Amino acid sequence: MDAQLSIKGVTKLYVGRVATLLDRVLPKSRVVVITDATIDRLYPDLVRRYENIIIGSGEANKSLATVSTIYDRLMAMGADRSTFLLGIGGGIVTDITGYVAATYMRGLDFGFVSTTLLGQVDASIGGKNGVNVADYKNMVGTIVHPRFVISDVEMLATLPKRELRAGMAECYCWRCGTLRLYGAKGWWGYLHFEGDPSGDCPSCRGCEECYCRGG
Repeated sequence: MDAQLSIKGVTKLYVGRVATLLDRVLPKSRVVVITDATIDRLYPDLVRRYENIIIGSGEANKSLATVSTIYDRLMAMGADRSTFLLGIGGGIVTDITGYVAATYMRGLDFGFVSTTLLGQVDASIGGKNGVNVADYKNMVGTIVHPRFVISDVEMLATLPKRELRAGMAECYCWRCGTLRLYGAKGWWGYLHFEGDPSGDCPSCRGCEECYCRGG
């Protein structure tokens, strides 16, 4: 299956329904899902199709303590170098999953299903993985790109308006043509949710294209 976009010739980016895409892009090897309690509650059928590790929701869980817990779970499960890690969630989940994958047994392959707009246009597609230390954000991390990222805009329908605004603001910061795509009035209307966040979202594709070009 051809990717719609590619980053560094490593990460394949897909915009579409996860139910249609995931089986086509996952490897045949063992898959372990890393996700948080919120995603497990919203999408139990997706998460529980695979072996899974559930972490807490929220920034406080983006820590070395959480990473250590995941290492312990992976070792208890007998995960080895052939295991593929699949992060399903927003930026916190994908950051943690990428960091664990880059460091467990000196590196596992991994991919993401990105479930937030901010994650779809930034956090999941830059190769940036890491955790917070004490009061310092992203103090420890790696730059390792996932094998694929699936952005399913239908999943955005579950987000609070604040989270959607944060994602649209990131689109604007990236100068990815959001104003050109929507027009000034249209973009502002979408930011205030007169538009439909669960429909086809050209801003997601625009920001990903911008990332592929390096800004």
